[in-house]
Amino acid sequence: MEYKVVKEMEKPESISGDIGRSEKELAGLKDSIELNKALFDYAKDELEANFEAMERDLAEILRWKGKQKRLWQEYEEWRRR
Repeated sequence: MEYKVVKEMEKPESISGDIGRSEKELAGLKDSIELNKALFDYAKDELEANFEAMERDLAEILRWKGKQKRLWQEYEEWRRR
């Protein structure tokens, strides 16, 4: 039976993963990361604002539903008289 000998993989020169990348490419990646962070923060703020608005709307709907139920009960009582 034959066994193949696998060469040991070469270790990278740096752990950061920027091997073969120019300073310009690295600067572009860093700018891209910062832009993505800013967009994420903006989207997160928008979602939080939307959730707050939905909570207010739901509270208003439930308040009106309570009024509607009370008025319907009063109508039913009036009708039975």
